[in-house]
Amino acid sequence: MITDLSMPGMGGLELIRELRGIRANIPIALASGRPEDREGEAKAGVSLLIQKPATIEEIANGLARLLA
Repeated sequence: MITDLSMPGMGGLELIRELRGIRANIPIALASGRPEDREGEAKAGVSLLIQKPATIEEIANGLARLLA
């Protein structure tokens, strides 16, 4: 799954925590333009952080590593 940190209604970290409760082993990439919050991301179960702005190559390489 790929999600963004800032979304209306439910933030990305909250979404990730909810999804982990349903399927703990799903790979999850989080896109964010904000300064990193490694502790919050780790607690939520982020598998890959995509720091915005990111090029398509950076996204593709990160997702390839995530799914390998």
